[in-house]
Amino acid sequence: MKINNKIRILRISDELINGGEIAISDIAEEFDVSQMTVKRDIKLLREYLSIYSNEGNAIAFNEKSQKYYLIKPEREWLTREQAVSFAKDLVGLRKYTDEELADILHKMIMQIKPEERDFARKEIRDIYESR
Repeated sequence: MKINNKIRILRISDELINGGEIAISDIAEEFDVSQMTVKRDIKLLREYLSIYSNEGNAIAFNEKSQKYYLIKPEREWLTREQAVSFAKDLVGLRKYTDEELADILHKMIMQIKPEERDFARKEIRDIYESR
C-alpha cells in the first residue's frame, strides 16, 4: 500500500469519525484515483469496523445524499431536539461573534444523526437568523 493510499483511508476515516459524510466522487477527485478504488477503501474500513468496533460503529450509505456516513450508537449522537435547544441557548447568550457562533452551530449540527441533520439545520438556521 502506497503512502497515498494510507493517507486516503485515514482521510475517509477522519471525516466519518468527525460526523461528516463522504461522496465517493469527491474522494476520488481529491486523490486522483478511480471511484472503484475509493469503494475498496470503504469496504476495507467496513471490514475493520466489523472486526474491531466494540461500540457497534458501521459505515452506511445515504441513498438521498449519495454519501457514506458512520453509524454510531444512539447515545453518541445529539438528538435534533437537544441541538435545537442548545442553539437557542447559544444564540441567546450573545457572547460569540457571528463567525464564532456559525462555526459552533455547524460543529453541533455535524453531531446530529445524518438522517436528521437537514431538518435540524433548517430549525437552527431559523433560530440564528431570528436573533
